[in-house]
Order: sequence, then structure tokens, then C-alpha cells
Amino acid sequence: MQIAPGPVAIEVELQRKTARRLRGILAMYARLSDDDGPLAGVIYVTDSTDVAQLVARVADDVGLWNPAISFRTIRDVKAQTYAAARARAADNWTDATAMMATAVEPPRPRCQRHAAAAIER
Repeated sequence: MQIAPGPVAIEVELQRKTARRLRGILAMYARLSDDDGPLAGVIYVTDSTDVAQLVARVADDVGLWNPAISFRTIRDVKAQTYAAARARAADNWTDATAMMATAVEPPRPRCQRHAAAAIER
């Protein structure tokens, strides 16, 4: 399941927190992601299986269930970021090509000096 559309909190867990501290954080996210809350959910990013298991266990204890909580590895986040950047670059290339194809005439330089510089390029 995926988190519903809307604002999402992102937690990057590099080290294991105490269960008590984690319980407070996850209880806050459970309240904020209720039906009338401002968040759709929280994404936990970690490469540690132990940390992910602890977060999942405590989240279950405080009532933060799927789809309001989701887990990702750092590798997954990097791959998604690179894919999004490539897609955006491809869209920008397509947009630029379309603009060039529909352009009737390039803008005219404001003065002779700018005209000479444009020709040199």
C-alpha cells in the first residue's frame, strides 16, 4: 500500500533510538496522520533492518499503521531521485525542442553590439 496523496513527513534513521523516544515521535505522527490530521503519513528511510523492525513494532503499538507509515532504504531513495531527475531532464528537453519547432523567428537583438555578439556565438 502507498501513503495517500498529501503532505508526508520523512524521517531518516541512521542510528537506533530508544523505544521510549521512538514511541513519542511515532505517537505524534499517528496523531498528525489521523483522518482529520495535516499529514498523509510518514516515510522512514533506513538501511538498518534492526532499526526498521523496531520502528515497525513501536508504530504498531501506537496505532500508526499502513498506509500511514512506509519504509524505504537509502538505495531506494537514491534510485527514485535519479529516475525523477532523468524524467524531468527528458521533459525539459522535449519542451525545449517543442519551443524551437514552433518558434517563428528568434528575438531580435536590441542594438548592433548585441547583434554582433549573437552572430559570433
